[in-house]
Amino acid sequence: GDRFGVVDDLSVTPDLQIADLDLQIDSLIHPWVGDLVVGVKGPSGLGMELIHQPAVCDQKCTGQDVTCLRDTCRPGANDGDNFVNTRIDDSSVSDLFAAGPSAAPFTGAWLPYLNSPSLGMSGFPASFDAVGQLGHFNGTSTRGTWQLRLIDRRRGNTGALGSWSLIVTPVTYQCGP
Repeated sequence: GDRFGVVDDLSVTPDLQIADLDLQIDSLIHPWVGDLVVGVKGPSGLGMELIHQPAVCDQKCTGQDVTCLRDTCRPGANDGDNFVNTRIDDSSVSDLFAAGPSAAPFTGAWLPYLNSPSLGMSGFPASFDAVGQLGHFNGTSTRGTWQLRLIDRRRGNTGALGSWSLIVTPVTYQCGP
């Protein structure tokens, strides 16, 4: 439980214009991923939370009533272990916020937090980002220091970041006619 978190820097030398960017968490060991907030900050200063206290989502219905009163998600309730080869990708169709603990260790491609279609079920207004959170980096340069910030929102558990990376698809140019 560290409300200030820890920051890990990644220095990128090549100057490529970004056409698409994904964040890959190769290894983040923690026994309760619902405690975690993970954000990235680019060299330009643009930063955002991509993982925010993954939830457990339930459907609340009454008796034989086929009309559900409300779908609910409980942020921070996901007690799944670890992120291993977890890729945050605007073009994914998988909802990490609502995946639940059975999806641990969350290997594969997942939507960023603010692109979660389940966000509105957690009691917050749906704030779906039509551009895609990572799409805000498109057109910017890769060169400089990128930062990954990890915050553990609850006391009692500790974790360790093994490694992370950026997966960059650069803008391509054609020469000649």
